[in-house]
Amino acid sequence: MAKPWRAFAVVGTAIFLTLLDLFIVNTAFPAVAAQFPATPLADLSWVLTIYAIVFAAVLVPAGKLGDLYGRRRFFVAGMLVFVLGSVVASVASTPQLLLVGRAVQAVGAAAITPNSLAVLLPIFPPQRRAAVIAAWGAIAGLGAAAGPPLGGILAQADWRLIFLINIPVGIAAMILTPRLVPEVRDESVTRLPDLTGAALLAIAMAALTMGLSQGPQWNWDVRVAAGLVLAAALTVAVAWRSRRHPVPIIEPSLLRGRRQPMTLAATVVFWAGFAALLVASSLFLTHAWHYPVLTAGLAMTPGPAISAVSAGLSGRLAARTGHGVLGAVGSLMLAIAAIWLAVGLGQESAYATVFLPAQLLAGLGIGLLPPTLIAVTISGLPPARLSTGIAVYGIFRQIGVVVGVAAWVALLGARSTADATAFRAGWVLLAALAVTTAACMLAVKALPARGISPEVNRPEVNALPIHR
Repeated sequence: MAKPWRAFAVVGTAIFLTLLDLFIVNTAFPAVAAQFPATPLADLSWVLTIYAIVFAAVLVPAGKLGDLYGRRRFFVAGMLVFVLGSVVASVASTPQLLLVGRAVQAVGAAAITPNSLAVLLPIFPPQRRAAVIAAWGAIAGLGAAAGPPLGGILAQADWRLIFLINIPVGIAAMILTPRLVPEVRDESVTRLPDLTGAALLAIAMAALTMGLSQGPQWNWDVRVAAGLVLAAALTVAVAWRSRRHPVPIIEPSLLRGRRQPMTLAATVVFWAGFAALLVASSLFLTHAWHYPVLTAGLAMTPGPAISAVSAGLSGRLAARTGHGVLGAVGSLMLAIAAIWLAVGLGQESAYATVFLPAQLLAGLGIGLLPPTLIAVTISGLPPARLSTGIAVYGIFRQIGVVVGVAAWVALLGARSTADATAFRAGWVLLAALAVTTAACMLAVKALPARGISPEVNRPEVNALPIHR
C-alpha cells in the first residue's frame, strides 16, 4: 500500500470515530440513563445535545485556523482533545462530568473534521483526489450509520465502552499522523483571522443548534424562537464582517456561484432525512417490534455495510454521470425505501420481507450522497481553503442532523413508540426530504459552477475538479 493510502487509513479511522460519536450515544442513552436514575431524563438528554452544539460552534474557526497555521497540527491537537474528552466521559461518576467529557470530545472532533480531508488531499496526485473524496465520504457516512448498531452492541456490555474504544485508536492516530502526513498551511496569510467574527459565528451555531435540538422538549416556546432569532441576527453580522475584514472567518468566495448554495441546501435536507432514518429505525425495532437492543443493532448493520460499498463507487460513477445526477439517483433510492417502509411495516415483524430490503435500498442511495455533496461543496477550491470549505459543509450537515431529529420527535409527538402506525407519518416525511434532495441535486446539475479564484491558475496550486 502506498504511503498516501497509509496516511488515509490513519486519518480515516479518526474521522470515523468523530462521526460515530455523533450518533452512537443515542442508542446507548437508555443504558446511560440507568446509570444515573436520580437525574431527570430532560437534564440527562444534554449528553446528546451538548456534543451537537459545541461541534457545530467550533467547526469553522477550527477549519480556518487549520488553513492558516497548519492542518496537521490542528488535526493532531484535535485528536488529543478528543481522546481526553473520551477519557473523562468513560470514567464519569456524575452526569455533570459526563457532560464535560462530551463537550471536550466535541471540541476535538470539530478540529479533526475539517482538517482531516484537507490534510490528505495535497499528498495525493490530482487525478486521485476524486477517489480520496469518495473514500472519505464513505468513511464519514459509515461512521454516522454505524452509530446505532455499534452503540447497541457495546451498550449491552457496558455503555462506557462507547468512549473507551476511542482512546487506543486516538493515541495511535496521534503517533502515526506526523510520520505519514506533511504539514500544510496557507503561507500567504500571516495575520490572525477575524476572531470577533469567529466568536459571533460560534454563538450563532450554538444558538441555532440549541433551539432546534431542544425544541420538542421546550414545546417550541419563546426560548426556541429567541435562539433562532439570535442565530439569524448573528449570521447576518458574520456575513457583514466577512465582506469587510481582511482575513474573514468565511471568505465570501467559498459561497460564490449558484451551485454552492443549492448544494448546501441539499446537504441540510439529506442529513435531516438520514438522521431521522437512523433514530426512527432504532426506535421502531426496539419499541414497535420489541427487539432487544443487541438484536436491533445487528438488524441495522446491513444498511451501513452497503452504504460503504456504494460510497466507494461514487467517485467513478460521478465521473460518468456528474455529481448532480448521481446525487439525485441516490436520493430517489432513499425516497423509494421510505415509501416501502410506510406501506409495508406494521405491528407484526416483517424484517426479511420489508425492513431489510428497504434498508439495503436506502443504504445504496445514502452511500452516494456524502461524497457527492462534499465534492461539489469544495469543487474549484484551492488547497489553501480546503479546511474552511469542509468546515462550511460540516456546519450545514450538522444543522441537517439536528433538524431531522427534532422534526421526527415533533412529528411523533405524544404517540406511543410501541405503535407501528405512529411511524408512518415519519416514513412519509423521510420520503419527502429525499425527493427534495433529489430536486436540489438536479438543480446543481443545471446551474453553472463556481468561478475559480485567480490563485488557482498558479502552476503550483491544484484546484479540485468540477463535475456537473
